[in-house]
Amino acid sequence: YNACGLASHELFDYLDFNTWFKERLITEIQQQTPGHHVLKFRIAWLIGRWVGVKLPKETRPLVYETLLHLMQPSNDDGPSTIVQITAISALRDCVDDWDFEPSRFLPYLAQVLPLLSQAIAQVDEIELKMKVVNCLSIIIERMEQEIAPFTPSITELLPNLWQLEGEGENLLKSSIVTMVTKLVKSIKQDPVSLLPIISEIVRHSTDLNNEAHIYLLEDGIDLWAATLINSASLTPILIDLLPCAIPLLSIASEVLAKVLLVVESYFLMNTTKVVEAAGVPLLETLSASLTEVRPDACAMICRVIETPMTLTNNSAQIQQLFIQSGLLQRLLDLTLSTEEPPSNQTKYLLLISRFIIWDPSNFLNYLINYWQQQTPQLISKFIEIWIDRIDVMIDTRHRKLNSLALASLLQTPPNTPELTTLTALVYAKLPDFMTVWTSCLAEVSEFESGDAMVYHSEYSSQKVEQLGETEIDGTLEEDRRSIIPEVDIVFNTNLKLTIWHSLERAQLHSPQLIQEYLSKVDQLVIDQIKP
Repeated sequence: YNACGLASHELFDYLDFNTWFKERLITEIQQQTPGHHVLKFRIAWLIGRWVGVKLPKETRPLVYETLLHLMQPSNDDGPSTIVQITAISALRDCVDDWDFEPSRFLPYLAQVLPLLSQAIAQVDEIELKMKVVNCLSIIIERMEQEIAPFTPSITELLPNLWQLEGEGENLLKSSIVTMVTKLVKSIKQDPVSLLPIISEIVRHSTDLNNEAHIYLLEDGIDLWAATLINSASLTPILIDLLPCAIPLLSIASEVLAKVLLVVESYFLMNTTKVVEAAGVPLLETLSASLTEVRPDACAMICRVIETPMTLTNNSAQIQQLFIQSGLLQRLLDLTLSTEEPPSNQTKYLLLISRFIIWDPSNFLNYLINYWQQQTPQLISKFIEIWIDRIDVMIDTRHRKLNSLALASLLQTPPNTPELTTLTALVYAKLPDFMTVWTSCLAEVSEFESGDAMVYHSEYSSQKVEQLGETEIDGTLEEDRRSIIPEVDIVFNTNLKLTIWHSLERAQLHSPQLIQEYLSKVDQLVIDQIKP
């Protein structure tokens, strides 16, 4: 039997394992002769060796029944544990096979799970417990939503299992984290009943002061992300976990993208609660990380910061957060820096543009307070860099967003001497603004009264790109992401009308200045922006 198992791939064409199993091996399993435990162990091992080589789908139910029999605790004093563990390993091989069909295994699921629970409780060695956990993990993954009714019984195993200590405990914990992650993904339901144990696991796995994080960090973040993606709302347990993400954002490693996905998922669920719970330290850390990471990571950080700006109904709260955390100041400094890559600066300008669109007066007043006497010189330099960076933006959405922000600047009423000076400098750039606007309108215009980014439903409703590799199809987060085009100003604002209304507002405030700078613009260009 040992030779037949070891040479299973070589004996593929010479041994009819299906017939041998039905006519001989099943009969031998029923025997209670001296040494029968050794025979049962070898047959269980043999099944595991042949299941992926040559075993018809029609025979699988009989194999499951046989392994269930071998997984039963023995009534005598024989060495039954090794038979059970070997049968469990063989079952794992059956489930983890290419030809596995969940429908054929489903009738046995209610019998398998209690036997696995018993085995976990009975064996003492951590290595053996890992074998059982790995089998359960594979079953959860392959059965997908069919495992949902058994979630309570699986959950009962976790607290005691997680608390085990001894040699190899971190490897066991890693297997547990992976299993719980698969459970959360498989049930595709709000994992509210799992949140207490998930919270304990995530805290332990992501604690950088805990040596175990070396083994558990990445898997713990995956569990955290999967939990958020499938959660219906931001519960107190999930809110309490949020501060755990902040130290992880300072790690310039491969886990950064996954942590950013976690933070973005928080914002997608409830921006207001996130800002209230940890908004300032969160943005302070993200701000500090901007220049410490590669350009692609910088782009991801900016995209995460942009998420609450896109979704929130409370723009004043986010504006205050930008100022209080020092993020707006840092974005301005980096945009003006000659050492910062232009590709990064284009991302900073997306965030600044959204801030301006919310309240251009607040933005200009902030510049006055921050730059003080240098404000006139720096605002001119800033606008020059801004217009230059718009030219290298590839994404039409980004060009439209910046065009909207330029138009918004014109709406600021010059009601103080400082603002009068600044708005005059802004108006002086009007010919350059016109060049940007006409270029962008050429990309988005579809009808005389609209633009393509508003009216192309297939473009507006496309999925927002996700960070990392986590699957969101069919999850609650997919629904949350799908509303972004509906609330994003880029998709629901008509650019041409916004530009024209901004010019009208500017003419009300400073008719002579506006007329002076418009006279420098070709009439054909002006006609292109008329609604």
